[in-house]
Amino acid sequence: IADVAHELKTPLSTLRSTLEITLSHKRTDDEYRQALGEAVQETNRVSSTLKNVLDLAWSETPMEQKNAISFNLSELMEELLELAQKMALKKDIKVSGSLAQNIEIIGFKEKLGRALLNIIDNAIKYTSTKGKISVVLEKNKYQAIVEIKDNGIGISQKDIFHIFDRFYRGSGREKTFGSGLGLAIAKAIVNSHRGEIEVKSKIGKETIFTITLPLVSS
Repeated sequence: IADVAHELKTPLSTLRSTLEITLSHKRTDDEYRQALGEAVQETNRVSSTLKNVLDLAWSETPMEQKNAISFNLSELMEELLELAQKMALKKDIKVSGSLAQNIEIIGFKEKLGRALLNIIDNAIKYTSTKGKISVVLEKNKYQAIVEIKDNGIGISQKDIFHIFDRFYRGSGREKTFGSGLGLAIAKAIVNSHRGEIEVKSKIGKETIFTITLPLVSS
């Protein structure tokens, strides 16, 4: 609770200060528009944090997971690949994909999609302009296997043991992890699907996230 309160305190304080300063005296239309734009950004930060906390709460509530259904993981990965390619355009990052078809798992498509998108978003964020990211989906006899690989700045061995901890931001000049909830949520949601998530990384070379999920037939 203390961590969540801390995450909410800064954007709310910034939002309040922005509005109070704006209201302190009459301003031009452009100044009002700028202030409102800044207020919207801080509001989005609060909304994002609250949504993350709700996702964590969901992942730890077994009753919420009794309504799991079979869905096509291949279709979900196609959607995420297309979204990743659009997200990467600003940095001119090439996102390639190799997706096996007709892979079915049991779970919650929207929740799992959010977990995987958190990992993809990190890959884009910490890959340099004109870098490369690959998204792979394959399967063995019992599991679906998702691999998200980038040639970005990498994660230190010190940090790699903590990146799934809540509110962990990393250290040094390597990857810093935003609010520190994205990867914690990814792991919690993957675990709620009876899956596992692992990461390997080399500083300055690559980071590979591997997610395994049980197939419908297993």
